[in-house]
Amino acid sequence: MAEIDWDPRTSEDLAVIESYIARDSLTNAELYISRMLDHIGQLAQWPSSGNYHKDFPDLHLRQVLFKPYRIIYLYENDRVTLIKIHHGARLLDPSQIHPRR
Repeated sequence: MAEIDWDPRTSEDLAVIESYIARDSLTNAELYISRMLDHIGQLAQWPSSGNYHKDFPDLHLRQVLFKPYRIIYLYENDRVTLIKIHHGARLLDPSQIHPRR
């Protein structure tokens, strides 16, 4: 089973998502984030389940979808490092996805 590490930027991404949804409904925000965390937790069992991110092949990043978000992570040495949670309709700024090693 892989260990999951949160990059501080990814924790910020989650907080921004929750705040955005909470503007309409705190209950929906809490439910959505809870479901997203469950989805992320599955990476501990299936760390190779994500597709390689086609825009950054040299970084060996993977991604899983939790619509409308892309959860971008690095899997190496039995460790999943969450790099970015990004809305799929937005362009990715390459400076936001470089993993910290």
